[in-house]
Amino acid sequence: MVYHPLRVDLARLRREVAREARHAGWGPTVWVATEAHDGGASALSDALGATRPDLVIAAGGDGTVSMAAGALSGRSLPLAVVPVGTTNLFARSVGATGSVDRAVAHAFAAIGTGTPDESRVDLGRFRATLADGSVVERPFTVMVGAGIDAAMVADTHPRGKERFGWLGYIQGISASIWRNERFAVRVSLDEGSAVSETAHTVVVANGGLLPAGLVFVPGAVVEDGELDVMVLRPRSVLSWARLAAWFVASAVRAPSSVGRGLAGSAVRVTRAGSVDVSFEVPERAEADGEELGHVSRLEAWIEPGALRIVR
Repeated sequence: MVYHPLRVDLARLRREVAREARHAGWGPTVWVATEAHDGGASALSDALGATRPDLVIAAGGDGTVSMAAGALSGRSLPLAVVPVGTTNLFARSVGATGSVDRAVAHAFAAIGTGTPDESRVDLGRFRATLADGSVVERPFTVMVGAGIDAAMVADTHPRGKERFGWLGYIQGISASIWRNERFAVRVSLDEGSAVSETAHTVVVANGGLLPAGLVFVPGAVVEDGELDVMVLRPRSVLSWARLAAWFVASAVRAPSSVGRGLAGSAVRVTRAGSVDVSFEVPERAEADGEELGHVSRLEAWIEPGALRIVR
């Protein structure tokens, strides 16, 4: 049981897990808390090496889930998600929504049937070269990028998230749109020739869903074996209006040709197994809702079907 100590009601979670484990006739549960220095990856790895679990449950937001997913990549162990973060984007992508009680009960029930309701989904990995030359490499389940997504994470006050949930991110999004700062970047797909862009946002996505049924990266799904690379390059208020119309069209599942016609040259979405993004000047970046700092280069690749997920 992997959990984020600041996100969960631990007493309640322990009660729910104990009840379901007892009902299913399971043995003791091993509890692993996330940690600041590595998200809890080393503690989880140690726990997996010392025990032989039948199931791993991650209770937290997208950062907690991506840490657990990375530890389980390539293993036969299934992962279930108890979504208690602010946005829970990966949970939405795999249909793992609902209360803590229901999510825990579903996880035990799905495994206990002998024919579990599960599937294989993709896992992304990235390597970020920071402005100081240090390198960060880890998995991601939803997206990694620079621009509006990084501003959304960095410029949103924690109190706003606590009070308004995912709506608290509107502060950071609005500030990014208002400034409309663009940067020079070179993007290479599948080790091909690099294309120079002047962009406001570059997002590399495994999944593309947002809360309230919105779609951030149209066409991005977690089981297609590809990354979706979205470059936003609005030049004016009119360009942002066209982008807004494109997002609405995507949210109501309008044909992709309609969306492309609305957005025009303000957006470009491509797909690849790997992507290499180089920034002329280091830019703020994020991965699964967590700040990375200023990044000069971002490399990402997909591991198709690397994760066994309870749905």
